[in-house]
Amino acid sequence: SSFACSVASASAAARNLFNLSREGALPPVLGRAHPRFNTPVAATVVVQAASLLVPLIYVIAQLDSAAGADPAAQLWSSFLATAVGGTYGYLLAYLLVNISALVVFRREGILRPGVAAAAILSGVAIIVVAYNVFGSYERTLPIGFGLLLALGLGWFGYVVWTKPEAARRVGTFSLSAPKPVDEVAT
Repeated sequence: SSFACSVASASAAARNLFNLSREGALPPVLGRAHPRFNTPVAATVVVQAASLLVPLIYVIAQLDSAAGADPAAQLWSSFLATAVGGTYGYLLAYLLVNISALVVFRREGILRPGVAAAAILSGVAIIVVAYNVFGSYERTLPIGFGLLLALGLGWFGYVVWTKPEAARRVGTFSLSAPKPVDEVAT
């Protein structure tokens, strides 16, 4: 199941980079599709490189601090660190969906007590799970996730500042998005 989760997460991440590129929020090269299979080839390469480098950096960092430690234990520890880091991202996404459901449904005048209760209860459950996950692992994991989150928010701030039209398109799947790099005449 770990392999299936890894493949699904990598695929989702690559497609998110692909879409963000197509919306103008990331470099155009990440919006390139494979000419035959129409898959997000450049974004997939970037995601797979990060999927290799992050655990590798973690293992290398452990080598100095755990001289003589079992290499298999170091690899397992690296896997857990990256898996827990990914869990933080999913929990944050689920929490944001709950919050946005409350905001959007209220704004549209369709918020009902049952929907509000479900969103609030599941939001509380997500917070409880996140608290327990945070408490179960080294403090460096939440700090690392926080730094990655700050980096992402910083990039979005940069896009808002430099390309406000692209920032407005993010997440809209607008048909007015710029043409893909593959279709632009060179």
